[in-house]
Amino acid sequence: KILIFCKKCSDDAVGAYAAFAAFFVIVSFFPFVMLLVNTTKDTSTLKTTFSLLPGGDFVRNFTNAINETKVAVLHSMFNSLIVAVISCVTSVYIATLTAYGLYAYNFRLKKAAFVFIMVILMVPTQVSALGFVEMMDAWGIKDSFIPLIFPTLASPAVFFFIKQHMESSLPLEIVE
Repeated sequence: KILIFCKKCSDDAVGAYAAFAAFFVIVSFFPFVMLLVNTTKDTSTLKTTFSLLPGGDFVRNFTNAINETKVAVLHSMFNSLIVAVISCVTSVYIATLTAYGLYAYNFRLKKAAFVFIMVILMVPTQVSALGFVEMMDAWGIKDSFIPLIFPTLASPAVFFFIKQHMESSLPLEIVE
């Protein structure tokens, strides 16, 4: 596609497009670069100066973060890993079963079921967040992993991508 674009447009237009794209790449990556550079500086340097050059305090900052008693960094990272792995595995499993059911079987409400799942996909999470928090509090499981994992079990977005992949590139014989 780029070659076709280049043949239709002049070299000036291609150069302008490349400069425009390069500018936005730099703007997009700048916060990440500054995050990495700032991890190598001490607090006084961060408060007083601005520099794109890294400092020499990365090891000290890292050991201070790991050994901090008020915030359990390693424990928090382990908890995040548990929630992410369980959510990912269960979401893909349930979405695959749902996508297979709607792809492989013909039944009367097949299109209605697909439309219903797509409508759920369009509803923002914020709409049901307060009710979900109240329900988890009423069930007495607010301080556990369940409220973090439960909403991801039936992910309509994962279902949609798996179903679209099945329809576009996999014949029914391979899916079965």
